[in-house]
Formats: sequence, structure tokens, C-alpha cells
Amino acid sequence: MIDVIGTWVYCGQTRMVKVKQNDKKDVANYEATMQCNCDMAKEYQKTETKIAVAQRTVKNKLVIKEELQEPLIKLVELVGHGYVDKVTIQKSGVTISVKDTKDSINVEKRIVTVESHKG
Repeated sequence: MIDVIGTWVYCGQTRMVKVKQNDKKDVANYEATMQCNCDMAKEYQKTETKIAVAQRTVKNKLVIKEELQEPLIKLVELVGHGYVDKVTIQKSGVTISVKDTKDSINVEKRIVTVESHKG
């Protein structure tokens, strides 16, 4: 880890942050922004935290096929940043929905079973 100067994205102040040797400047700016106390940075930090929690839910709590994990993680980010209001994926009786609420990004998996009627 090395010390570099990162610039807060919203208010333009700078701060010394630790990043990996090969990280690009935007990583230092991101780290500085995540430490900023201005109102816009606090809102951004809240959004980033909601996204991180929802992405951990996708990785650790949803039992889904591995090939769906990465797209869902990206969809969580798109919903969290407001590019998409809600996403619903349906496949073979499984429905996964991602939507932003005031306090969190809700990731929900539902399994729909169809009962056969014998008669």
C-alpha cells in the first residue's frame, strides 16, 4: 500500500489515502470521497453501502447458478445508482427481483411451484 492524494469528487478537497501500488487515480478519489463529510459525499456513501450489502446478499445468501451472480451484482449497482428502478428475472419457476427502497436495495428470490391436480 502506498499513500497518495485523492480528491473528493463533490467538494474538491483532497486527502491522503492508502491504495495499492498499481491502483489508478480514480481509486484514490473514490477512497477520498468515501471519507468526505460533505452532504453529497454522505449521500454517495449511503448509496455505496446499500449496494455493497445487496451485492453480498447475492454472493452469500441467494442460492443461484454461478453464471447469474455476476449479472445480478451489476444489476444491483444499476438499481442502486438509479439507472433502473426495478429488475425482475424469471427462469424455470424462479423469480429474482432487485429494487431500491429508501433504506436498502431489496434482493428477493421466489420459487413458484405449480401443483398438479389429479382428478
